Amino acid sequence: MTGCWFSNPRSFHASCLVGLAKSLASCESPSWELVVKLRDQCPAIRSTAEKDVVVINERCLAALLALGVFCHESAMKHHSDRLCEYLLQLIEALPRVQWHHSQSSKKDGAIENMFFKIGAVVISVVSVAGPATKNEMIRAYLKVFQSYIDVLQAKSAPPDVLLQDVVPRFLGMSRTLVMMLAQDPKAYETLYEGVVGYSATHTSCGKPLDTMDEEHKDALFEVVKGALSLPVSTNSSGAEGASRESSAVSIPVDGQSSLVPSPSNFAVSKAELNWLQVPMVRSMLLTLMKNIVKHSAKSDIQHYPREEILAIAKAHLVIGKRDLRSLGSFSPDKAYYSVMALGASVELLVWATDVQGGEDVFQQLVTILMVNSVNAPQSIFISYVRAAVLKELATVVEKTSSLSRSAPDRFLEFLTSNLVADLYREALSCGEINTLNRSSTCMDLVTMPVKASKKDIFFIVFNSLCQAVCSVLQVGYKQNSDYIVAFLTSVGNRLYTTDADDLAAYHTALCIIMLLGHIAVELPSEYGARVTVINIFQQRLFHPVSNLDSFLVTELGRIAARTRDQPTLDLLSHLMNISLVSFYAKPTDKQETAGHIFQPLLTCLEHVSSHMEDPGQRYELLLKALKLFVQQGVEAKRASERSEDPSTVKATSSSFGLGLLLPVLALVSDVIIISTLMKKMPRITEPSISDVKLFRDFWMYCIIMGFSEAQKGIFPSAWYLHVHQIALKSPLLLSMGTEQYFNKELALNNPHQSVTTAELQECRLNLVEQLGKTFEIEKLVGRLNFVQCLHLHSIYKLESLSMQSTADLQ
Repeated sequence: MTGCWFSNPRSFHASCLVGLAKSLASCESPSWELVVKLRDQCPAIRSTAEKDVVVINERCLAALLALGVFCHESAMKHHSDRLCEYLLQLIEALPRVQWHHSQSSKKDGAIENMFFKIGAVVISVVSVAGPATKNEMIRAYLKVFQSYIDVLQAKSAPPDVLLQDVVPRFLGMSRTLVMMLAQDPKAYETLYEGVVGYSATHTSCGKPLDTMDEEHKDALFEVVKGALSLPVSTNSSGAEGASRESSAVSIPVDGQSSLVPSPSNFAVSKAELNWLQVPMVRSMLLTLMKNIVKHSAKSDIQHYPREEILAIAKAHLVIGKRDLRSLGSFSPDKAYYSVMALGASVELLVWATDVQGGEDVFQQLVTILMVNSVNAPQSIFISYVRAAVLKELATVVEKTSSLSRSAPDRFLEFLTSNLVADLYREALSCGEINTLNRSSTCMDLVTMPVKASKKDIFFIVFNSLCQAVCSVLQVGYKQNSDYIVAFLTSVGNRLYTTDADDLAAYHTALCIIMLLGHIAVELPSEYGARVTVINIFQQRLFHPVSNLDSFLVTELGRIAARTRDQPTLDLLSHLMNISLVSFYAKPTDKQETAGHIFQPLLTCLEHVSSHMEDPGQRYELLLKALKLFVQQGVEAKRASERSEDPSTVKATSSSFGLGLLLPVLALVSDVIIISTLMKKMPRITEPSISDVKLFRDFWMYCIIMGFSEAQKGIFPSAWYLHVHQIALKSPLLLSMGTEQYFNKELALNNPHQSVTTAELQECRLNLVEQLGKTFEIEKLVGRLNFVQCLHLHSIYKLESLSMQSTADLQ
């Protein structure tokens, strides 16, 4: 029973408390006698001769969190006066909290986590409390926060006390205040993440928590500004002694977890003199100031002292740039908080910069962007700095529109540098990169994972670069309508002159192609970017023939899937023609050079079909894919006839190529199956003559290639499943009023006329085997020619598969 909830008494106790809190919150009018049972298990406030003292242990803290759940989910409708009085006393007594813990829990950050959890309860209450109670509680909380800053600045406590007690308390309260200012819709779930027995079901979940009004933000701003305005030494002597390897958290770079390290796992030496040199303290203060000025309703330069904020940002930017060059020698936790501090100072610098200072700030940020990576695991954080800087560079250009003339070139310089090529090469070392399904989402520095794969690291930087370029291009377009086309043309020229045989140049070219594809998808069609990008790709395709061609086709497929307009189908038809002609061309033909894009094209067709939402477009794509399937079979037969040794190229030689197209048809058919079940639409019952001809030829080729004979096991089982799915949606192969037309078609225009006697006899035997070996059937089948046998066999097989698939669904 190890791992069950009842195997751990602490988890069982916490789970019961949360269950009690949620049950009480769901009651219309819970009595005080029931609620007080929960409150009495919370930390007790003991009155001494001087002031109140709070004693907290793990069980008391679990009860306090449960009380926060009750307050929030009941919206403080029950016994609010008594509960608020207790919580206010608890806040005022925070400086005298006594935490009962073991020595090991002390190292695990128990004090810092305790203060953050107490802050979570405060947030839960003030977000639903009345204005008077809310103001009183936040003022009391800010007063305690100010007291800890004063202690750090005055260094009035012994170094051991500062390191082991005051700093963890400060960090826990800082995290609470950051949460109050973040305006995150998922904040409530985040506060109680990991609490045993808690699941976010309250109606307020998913909504920003209304916690601090503008008066509180202004008061907090003054507190933080006073702390950050102290003189900061820019020498590295203090910082060098500030690092200590974390004993509690290990941060492997290639992991997948997004766990952010706890600040308690980062410590400083006793010799540290200036607390602003400590990255975790500096990052918390800078993040608080950044959130205040950027999330406030009065977030304008006139309301906040721009010159003072600019001075603070520049001073801490100097420290951040120094730390960035030494990041490789830092512990993982120190590197993380150094990057967070640098990112916050960059955002503050850009926010406080006016139009006149835009160019100087732009140059400073470009310098940070081009910092060389270090050969250490902590170099992951440099990538996060680059992503944050790219975002702020775009903001600077939006402020100073004159920079739009030079900014794209700086971005392109970064893209074509070894920095991006090295990131891409490292990402490739972890396996093939699926560019078709890549995400275009940009991440904020605060939400970036500490543990990430090399692929994720590359796309974090690359997506930020693409988004920055798109933002700058939109700024330039407002000044000159030809701006975007001119930029794309210059990028296209770099692509044309790329030497695909050089590995570094090849990786750079791949990044350029992805950038152009991103621009074509993200910018509105009226900007002309999509048409220009497609023209660039078409001109580069096969000129010369290289491995870039497959990547170009893949990116064209991604554009076609994301745009979802009529040019999507036109582009798809163009790709189909290229692949069909090139795949079956003679070795001496020039079209042979396009054969290597056949497989990427099939992958693109599958991807495009999965993004088709309009039923008409899906059906049109289905018909075009059927036509390609049939034409491929015809080309295969012609290739067999052109061969000097016909025995070397049989119809089945193209079966694997045809089979690769089946998932595309099946995927479209599968989408229609789902919509049929939802809307109760029947199978295709009124097809045109040409559509029926396509389906007829498709099923004939399936019979010839053996795709419908699952019992023989010639091909992978997934292929037969695709055929079964297609059979569900296929129309009848013989429609009313078309019998005479199809008789002529079967006799005159079928590609399977020239067959040998042995092939004809084999076809008749297969049909007899399917229909049942009787004298009458053998006599009738013996009168049929090859095409008639094949047509009758395909009708029988289609209906059999359709009935079987319908029965399976039922």
